[in-house]
Amino acid sequence: AAIETLEQYLVEGVASGELYSAVAFGGSDEGDDQCAHYFGDGVYVRSLWIPAGHAVVGRLHKQARVCMVLAGRCRFVDEFQEQTVDAPWIGEFKAGTKTAVFAETDTLWAAALGTDLKDSKEAFFTLTAANHAEYQLFLEHHA
Repeated sequence: AAIETLEQYLVEGVASGELYSAVAFGGSDEGDDQCAHYFGDGVYVRSLWIPAGHAVVGRLHKQARVCMVLAGRCRFVDEFQEQTVDAPWIGEFKAGTKTAVFAETDTLWAAALGTDLKDSKEAFFTLTAANHAEYQLFLEHHA
């Protein structure tokens, strides 16, 4: 709930003009274009350059994933952990989590997910949920 509260604060701050948005919604054409996409056998990696001083809140992930900080220093939080890390760094993230990242310096963040999908937008919407209610529905239908 705290992450969704942070996300709402950021969205409202951008809408009111108090905050500046440099990163678009990942599922939009612009947001998809801001990411680099890599596909391998059974794996999809999505990376995003986050400018220093900017925060990003990802969607809730339906599966466990591996995230990497390939450049920079950032602080992140999800439902189970909070850390400040310097590149290079690799960590494991649990299914059902949403991560907020604050780039202390220009940061290259990447996430690796297991899938055979080869379309970035399809992978984005298939492997993530907009919120915990949508994730709960996913769990009920895939138990």
